[in-house]
Amino acid sequence: MTVYIEYAILDNFLVDYLLLYLSAVLLKVKYKKLRLIFASAIGTAVAVVLPIISVPPVVAFLIKVSLAAVMALVAVRYRRFIDYVKYLNAFLLSTFVLGGAVIAICSLVGIPYDVQAYYSNKMIPIGVNLLCGYLAFGFVKRLVKRVTTSVEIAADLYDVEIFINDYRFTAVALFDSGNRLTDGKTGLPVIVCGKSFFDKVVRVTKPVSAGKIAFTDVSGGGESNLYETDYIVVKSGSAGAVKHAELMVGNVKNVDADMIIGRTLTIF
Repeated sequence: MTVYIEYAILDNFLVDYLLLYLSAVLLKVKYKKLRLIFASAIGTAVAVVLPIISVPPVVAFLIKVSLAAVMALVAVRYRRFIDYVKYLNAFLLSTFVLGGAVIAICSLVGIPYDVQAYYSNKMIPIGVNLLCGYLAFGFVKRLVKRVTTSVEIAADLYDVEIFINDYRFTAVALFDSGNRLTDGKTGLPVIVCGKSFFDKVVRVTKPVSAGKIAFTDVSGGGESNLYETDYIVVKSGSAGAVKHAELMVGNVKNVDADMIIGRTLTIF
C-alpha cells in the first residue's frame, strides 16, 4: 500500500491546530498563532513518524499522551500550573469528542473509517474536510450575527414624544436592558438623554429639578441631576403608550438615538 506522506502531514497538522485553537477558545485564554502552529508541527512530526517505527500498542499510547502534554505546554503561555492542567484536559476532551464525532458521521453516511485509505487512495484528508467545515461555520455565524444585529437594532428604536411644561419634543429612543435607573423618591424610571437634546429643551423651556441620582456605567459612574417631565408617549409602529418618567443628561454618543430608555418604558 502506497501512503502519501504529504496527505498525512496536512491532515495531522490541520486537526492538531483546530483542536489546540478550540481548546483556547473554550477556556477563553489568550493565544498566539505562532505558538499553536509550532505545537501542531510537533504533534504532526510525531504522528507521522510513530507508525513507521515498530512499538507495542501500550508504548504508542503512552507516547501519544505524553505528546499531548508537550503540545499543550507549547501552545499557550501559562501563569499557573492549574491553568496548564485545565488546558491539557480541554485539549484531550476535544480530541476525544472530535474523534468520536468523525467516526459517528462516517458510520451514519456509510463511509468506511480507515485513515490509511485516505492517505493511500488520494482521498481528501479528514483535516481538510474539518477545516472547510470550520470555515463554513464561521462564515454562517458571522452572517447570522450581522443580520440579527441589524434587525435587533431596528426593533429597539422607538419614536417618542416628551412633554415638559406643556411643550412637546420629539426624539428617537434606544431601548437598553442595562438602563434600570429609577428615582428613589418617586419610583419613576429615568431616561438618559444626550446633551444636544437637553440643550434643545433648555432653549424652549426651563425643566424643573427633581433632585439627584447616583449611577454606575462603563466609565465608573457618578451623580447627575434629574428633571421632571409631564409625560412621554413611546410609539412602536402606529401604537403608542403614555408613560411617566424623569430625565437625566448622560453619554449617548455611541448610539444612533437621542436618548436611552429602559424596559419599563417599552412595555405596552
